[in-house]
Amino acid sequence: MSFKSVINAASKNADYDLVIFNVKIANVYTKELLDGNICIKNGIISHVDYGNYSELPASSGYFDGKGKIAAPGFIDTHMHIESSMMNPVNFANVALPHGTTTAVCDPHEIANVAGIKGIEYMIENSKSTPMDLKYVAPSCVPSAVGVETAGASFGGREIKKILEMDGVIGIAELMDYPGVVSGDSRMMEIIEEAHKKNVFIQGHAPLLSCSHLSAYISSGARSDHEVRTFEEAMEKLRLGVVLECRESSGAKNIPELAKAVIKCGFPSNATLCTDYRDAGDLLVEGHLDQVARSAVLNGIPPIETLKMITLNAASWLRLYDRGAISPGLRADIVLIDDFEKFNVDEVFVLGNLVARGGKVLSPAVSPDLEFEKTNSVRLNKLDKSSFAFDLPDGNYRMKIMSIDPDITYLTTLETIDVDVLNGYVDISDTDLVYLAVFERHNIDKTSSLCLLRNSGISHGAVASTISHDCHNLVVIGKDIDDMVLCANTLIECGGGVAVSADKRILSVIELPIGGIMASKSAEELIPEINHTKQVIKSIGFRGAPIMQIATLSLVVLPHVRLTNLGLVDVSKQKVIPLV
Repeated sequence: MSFKSVINAASKNADYDLVIFNVKIANVYTKELLDGNICIKNGIISHVDYGNYSELPASSGYFDGKGKIAAPGFIDTHMHIESSMMNPVNFANVALPHGTTTAVCDPHEIANVAGIKGIEYMIENSKSTPMDLKYVAPSCVPSAVGVETAGASFGGREIKKILEMDGVIGIAELMDYPGVVSGDSRMMEIIEEAHKKNVFIQGHAPLLSCSHLSAYISSGARSDHEVRTFEEAMEKLRLGVVLECRESSGAKNIPELAKAVIKCGFPSNATLCTDYRDAGDLLVEGHLDQVARSAVLNGIPPIETLKMITLNAASWLRLYDRGAISPGLRADIVLIDDFEKFNVDEVFVLGNLVARGGKVLSPAVSPDLEFEKTNSVRLNKLDKSSFAFDLPDGNYRMKIMSIDPDITYLTTLETIDVDVLNGYVDISDTDLVYLAVFERHNIDKTSSLCLLRNSGISHGAVASTISHDCHNLVVIGKDIDDMVLCANTLIECGGGVAVSADKRILSVIELPIGGIMASKSAEELIPEINHTKQVIKSIGFRGAPIMQIATLSLVVLPHVRLTNLGLVDVSKQKVIPLV
């Protein structure tokens, strides 16, 4: 874009395209609210007039802000579109009216299913929305080598290719933090590619501390969205880590992290992010506006909160063309009628009004892409034998997973005595359930089985192809017949989430795009999601329905997980024997 016309307009040698007047401009540099006008040319802020006017400047169009607060468009520093269960276009149609004009998306969910083709699909689909969706190259496909099977495997060569794609601006979260600290060759290749391209690297280092944390940061990974405690936040803020304070569908970390942000005097290395949000939460609660509301409720002043999701975010992401209302920057502007509540009324992208009153004015339409029509669940139908332990009859000391009753994202390893008969353990009068994982990408056709404690499930079963991060087929249940029924339902429809009880399917969310997304709008998906969540709770599951089940195989969360290759000790990144 030529800036000559922008300069000419500011020099009064040309008319503006749009003047937004009668607003209180939220200045994130000086942390003031000032009366003024915003003058726009060719999608760029050409001039900001702070009350030094007797009449409005010449312009092709005018917009009366009616005394509302004009703020820079919100920037989500870390998120996964796939977790909304929508494709990029339909996600943007929901998020944009909430003020998010830029989002940095880690497509490692679809990459673990379909590799580079999956990333190409996301980028191509994103071109149809006015929301600026930036991408980062997934660094952990699979999230950990040797303990799970994904649909692709990325090393330095693949990362180099992805970094050359349009709209890719950095490296996604280095989830294999043990591999980074130990100097794993694959992680070193990826880190080297980042430094060659001089792009930022996003981090993921839960509970990492002291010298191990310094080793991790030294790689160039300078952010973390997995921080959950005040103490951890303080340590990382002091070391210069960008604290991406998260409020997702499953993790509500703002109350603790706000204490650290306030204690440190609202540092520039603190942002807000959503990480993952399902369609229901997006439509009902919002996107970054909801995270901002949470920050304000927990003591961070509105102007400081705004700075976190604009200027701080843009600086961290090296998006120097946005993040403030200033001459020469993108005219991504939101009008807010209640600063304390971050109630977004109008949204402008590049000077164009795109959303008003919580709705996009012209919903973007997804292009017809062949990728969406491929069944990615490449499994033959299962039967009861698929859920039997490959053990002779007898008594065993068996290792099992146990969900921490207080911190439900944590799982621990326990050992119990069991009697195996014809491949099965009698769990009818216990708090145990079966947990199985099946490789669904047609790579090695492996599967594994274990017992799980503290799920709360009393009957029935749940199956899901949303199973971070490799998105293999995970099935959890009390009744083998229901586990078979749920699994086969998803194999047939191309993936999603299914719930069964008494040998009857109670609810299904069909997600045929990679087994993790649908081409439906939020309004179409939400009834299915809400019903499925209710049904999962009705069979007794205690945790966050859908999302917690989806992390039972996530081998970057402490302390033990089940993948298609078996029980995994996360800290050692090793598969451990069941008996």
